[in-house]
Amino acid sequence: MKNVLFHLLKTEELVAFCIKVLNLFANVDAGTLQLGKFVANLQEKAEKAERLLHRVSASVFTQQLSELDAKRDTAFMAFKMYVEACSKSIRQELSDAALVILPIIKTHGTSLHRKSRQSQTASLNSLFAAIGNSRSTSSAITSMGATNWLDDLKASQAEYAQMDANRNTEYANREDYNPDQDYRELRKTSEELMQAIVVLNTIDDTGAYEPFINEINEIIEKTNTPALARATRRENAEEPVDESMQN
Repeated sequence: MKNVLFHLLKTEELVAFCIKVLNLFANVDAGTLQLGKFVANLQEKAEKAERLLHRVSASVFTQQLSELDAKRDTAFMAFKMYVEACSKSIRQELSDAALVILPIIKTHGTSLHRKSRQSQTASLNSLFAAIGNSRSTSSAITSMGATNWLDDLKASQAEYAQMDANRNTEYANREDYNPDQDYRELRKTSEELMQAIVVLNTIDDTGAYEPFINEINEIIEKTNTPALARATRRENAEEPVDESMQN
């Protein structure tokens, strides 16, 4: 059997290789070939590696939370500025309504930027409660025509809170991840399966293992080729230029 260039493979390439090998046994009773244990071990390691490859990274959550935090900051400033504008209106009903809401906003801070994200969440929830728990404040929001502005702020807060909850759930459910160790384990179990096939083929006179060896060799060839090409390009890029050949 051909050698796999494990030292050149990325984790996703090794996982893809293992899955292709496992697919050869999808419709075969590996137990009758005395390979059941080896196939099962590789299946377990490959499935774990695939799960880890597809899990959401911390950087994705960080970026999305930053975007949603900025969105709710903007929504808060828009709501506050609208209320401030109403407080200066020549229409008495608008200015009166705004003067009911404006002190509540100021109590919770004129800006969210100076607070931690947790504090921002707490401040907004408190603001919503203060406005919603009183008939006079609810009436003031309606009188100003500020319902849409407040709803936008609530929606932005809800989006941020949901993403934060998703992140916490993801972290709580994560498996322990050691990239180097997981790679080594996956490589080891794939090597054990291939070694078992080779050994069993040498003592078997029915030819039952030959088709698997031939197909695995094809998979190895297709896996090695791009990895080797990538390594060659890297070596050529790092190769120093002989200045004497430029003259």
